[in-house]
Amino acid sequence: MEYLLVIIFLLLLLVIFCLANKIVADRDKFKSKLRLLNELMKDLNSQQELQNSQVSISNELKERLNQVVDDLNKEIFDLNYQFFEENFPKKT
Repeated sequence: MEYLLVIIFLLLLLVIFCLANKIVADRDKFKSKLRLLNELMKDLNSQQELQNSQVSISNELKERLNQVVDDLNKEIFDLNYQFFEENFPKKT
């Protein structure tokens, strides 16, 4: 009877030892996956910052282009107006 209790006790110690090792291995796996996820988040963050700066530059270029188009339209209108004034004088 005592041998049976000792064997059961040793088996339980073995189970506890195996479970403790599994917990440590799972914890290490989790830490490595968490580290990879953290690096991925950093990469995504840097890519997002780059894209935000590109969008900002694109918006600035769009505004500048609109301004240049407006200026050109005004200059073309003024040139057309001058052309008509010079070639078709007012009749009074």
